[in-house]
Amino acid sequence: MDYVAIGAGFARGPFRKLHEAGIPGFCIISSVKAARIVARTPGVAGVVVESGQAGGHLGPEDPEISTWELFPPVRAALREAGFAGPIIAAGGLLTRQDVLRALAMGADGVQMGIRFAMTEESAASAEMKARWLAATGSQVTDWSPTGYKSRAIVPTSPSRPCPAPGKTAAPTAAPTA
Repeated sequence: MDYVAIGAGFARGPFRKLHEAGIPGFCIISSVKAARIVARTPGVAGVVVESGQAGGHLGPEDPEISTWELFPPVRAALREAGFAGPIIAAGGLLTRQDVLRALAMGADGVQMGIRFAMTEESAASAEMKARWLAATGSQVTDWSPTGYKSRAIVPTSPSRPCPAPGKTAAPTAAPTA
């Protein structure tokens, strides 16, 4: 295993155990406050700074903050606290220009989700890819089981943004060209 990334909460124990096993642990964070904690946590090998532009579960601070607003102060807090590991930018990075901008801001790398999920090699279903392509935007919802906000594509049924536990989403027709 090359590394393990841990998000949607923070606990020190897993990073210690990963370090003892010789596996680098990356912590996904979304605030300066979290950066100051992570910088003092033994075993954290790297950090993913994930903005509110990311899909899925978001941090507790500001679910609308952009990567360009969040990354610089979080990176500065990590470096000021003596953290020497790689710092990865994530959230809303879609183009080559986005990647170059993140690297110019001091990111050691980037994390991209939807760009790779849409590739032919992705295991995402054709139905899911069609939903992503048909989406007219995203919304921040409060239905995440973490207790924090979550970003999702605008649902086809506004009354039911996600299926009930143990149920599957109702099928939707793929968009026509």
